[in-house]
Amino acid sequence: MSETKILGDYLDEPALAKELGRSTRTIARWRAKRKGPAPTFIGRAPVYRIDAVRNWLKAKEQPMPRARTRNLALPGRRREWST
Repeated sequence: MSETKILGDYLDEPALAKELGRSTRTIARWRAKRKGPAPTFIGRAPVYRIDAVRNWLKAKEQPMPRARTRNLALPGRRREWST
C-alpha cells in the first residue's frame, strides 16, 4: 500500500515564499491585502494549493509591449516615430 500525503498538493507560507523567491513577510502581506494566491486555512495556518498558485501566476501574465523604433531619416527629412 503506497502512502499518499493528504497535503501533498499544498504549500505552507515558507515553502511558497521559497518557491516564489519572496520573503514569508511578503506572502503574509499579500494575503492580508488579498493580492496573492488564495489561501486555504487549517486552523489559523494558511496553506496554498499548488494549482491555485499556478493559476494565479498565469493570471498575472502580461503581454510584452511592442518596442517603438525610430525610422532612420534621410538627409533633409524630419525623423518620425514609427508605430
